Amino acid sequence: MTDQHTTYGTKIIVATKREAHYVLDEILGNATDIPITEHATDTHGVTLVNFGLQLSPRIRDLGKITRYRTGSKSEVESAFPLTGPLMTRELNTDLIAEHWDELLRLAGSLKFGHATASLLVGKLSASSRQNALAAALKEYGALRRTIYAARYLSDPAYRRKISRQLNKGESLHALKRDLLYAHEGMVRARHLDQQTEQAW
Repeated sequence: MTDQHTTYGTKIIVATKREAHYVLDEILGNATDIPITEHATDTHGVTLVNFGLQLSPRIRDLGKITRYRTGSKSEVESAFPLTGPLMTRELNTDLIAEHWDELLRLAGSLKFGHATASLLVGKLSASSRQNALAAALKEYGALRRTIYAARYLSDPAYRRKISRQLNKGESLHALKRDLLYAHEGMVRARHLDQQTEQAW
C-alpha cells in the first residue's frame, strides 16, 4: 500500500511461507504509475538478505539486534567512544568486495524481471553456509541494517514516518476485514487468479 492509501500489489501466498521474500515481488513487479522509493514493513517482514535489497522496517527490540563494525573492536571504540562498544561483530567487507559483481548481477536480474525475488531470495536465504553469494548478500544486509539502525535511532521524525506508513497499512487491513462479507472472509477459490481477485 502506498502513502496515499492505494494498493500497488497483492499476492496470495501459502500461510506457512515467510512473507518477507514475497514483498519484493510486488515492489519490483509494480505495474502502477506510482514510483516506489522505500518500503516500510514490520519486524517479521525482513531478513538480512532483504535488508541488502532496501527495506525500511520498524524493528522491535532494536537494542537486541547485532550491529556490525568495519574495523577491529579497539579501533572502532577509540574512534567512536559512545557508539563503538555497541558494534559487537566485525563485518566481512572482503567477502562483499569479492562478490560485488555477482551482487550487482543479482540486483539486475531482480530489477529486470529475469527471476522473481521470492524465488531467488528464498533460495539464497535457505542455502547453506557454503554458498558464498548468499553469505556476501547477508554481510551486505548486515551492513545496511547497522546503518539503518543508526538512522532509525537518531531520527525521531523518520521513526514517526515509518510508524505512520505501517499504521495506514493496518487501517486498510482493518477496513477490508470489516467490508469483506462474502464467505465470511474465507478464500474458497481453488485457482490463484480467483484468489487474487478476491484479495484485491
